[in-house]
Amino acid sequence: MPTVSILIPTRRADYPGRALISAQRQIFGDFEILAGDHTRDALLAPIVAVAGDSRVRYFRYGLLDARRNAQAFLNKA
Repeated sequence: MPTVSILIPTRRADYPGRALISAQRQIFGDFEILAGDHTRDALLAPIVAVAGDSRVRYFRYGLLDARRNAQAFLNKA
């Protein structure tokens, strides 16, 4: 289990690509990146697929209950 979990929750697909690149470039090596897709159309999935990084884990939540989604996402860390 990694020492650090970097959570990238996404409700819009405008900026998560830059956040993902920034997280991947960290000099500390023992981390995982959890990408939580809270968008209507799973817009984060292709961005994560292009990353091609085994440290990145993708979770699809959709636009259901935001509080429940956030708690489920935090439980993954």
